[in-house]
Amino acid sequence: MLAGTKPLAVFYAAAQELPWEELIPEEAFRQHVCEGRLLRFEYEIESVAPSGVPLVLKYVMYALPGEEWRAQLMAVLVRAVHAGGGWNESCERVEGTLLGYTEAEINSHCMRRFKRSAP
Repeated sequence: MLAGTKPLAVFYAAAQELPWEELIPEEAFRQHVCEGRLLRFEYEIESVAPSGVPLVLKYVMYALPGEEWRAQLMAVLVRAVHAGGGWNESCERVEGTLLGYTEAEINSHCMRRFKRSAP
């Protein structure tokens, strides 16, 4: 990110798992946020675990200055998925674009993950 190759980083975990630096590396990014090199966004989303137990997911996103729209759009995507839309190949493609991957990288990833051919 700091080299400018990726505009957004996204981390999330169930609130009861936190704080846990390996899941959401707050300390690793803190200095860069304080220096203004990265912007930090935090969202909490109410969801339901596969077991049916309600849970709160904490999302922390870091964006390069000028790329904050990516974190905002990612939050919209995540909320829609947790509202019952479910994750699918289209979501994966939007996420890949927001994270700054090329179309070729996204196609390759989706072919592996969804066992389909490129669009």
